[in-house]
Amino acid sequence: MTVMEAVKKFEQLSRLCPNLITSETEKVRLMMKMFRTDIARQVSAGNSPPVTVSDCIERALRAEYWINRDKEARAQFYKSKKEEKALAKTNQSRQSTEAKPQAQASNPNAQGPRQPGNNKRKGNFNNQGQQRNFPQKRNNQGNERDNNSYPQCNKCGKKHPGVCRQGTNTCYVCGYNRRSTDCPG
Repeated sequence: MTVMEAVKKFEQLSRLCPNLITSETEKVRLMMKMFRTDIARQVSAGNSPPVTVSDCIERALRAEYWINRDKEARAQFYKSKKEEKALAKTNQSRQSTEAKPQAQASNPNAQGPRQPGNNKRKGNFNNQGQQRNFPQKRNNQGNERDNNSYPQCNKCGKKHPGVCRQGTNTCYVCGYNRRSTDCPG
């Protein structure tokens, strides 16, 4: 809602309920609630808050003007950045399409356009179809202790530290009640 719309709405409400607004400071306080939060923050900022309704409206109009001007400048900046990126991308694609025919003419072994299903990696194909050896994921305990060093639990049959929480309504991670809002798990 703009400042002028908020002022009109405030005037309508103040005419309907004149006994609720008893003083000028009360009018200013209630009018500040009608403004957007960014405008109200600008109006109330500084050494002295507005004392009269007219002062409040003037400050709000000035704040709205500068906020809108900043938004327009920011939008223009991002629009120009987006256009620059698009232009750079089209220039890059033009350069790559111009460079491809020259590269193919200079390299007779260069492959043509990629065929579907021809997406094998270059390199060693001796282990084709075998899984690569990636490092194993770490367990939840991190660097504390190896999971195998814990004694086997009589209740659940698994190896874990501390009290067994199986069959209880507590979280296995944090120990809080699962239904409470404190439980992150």
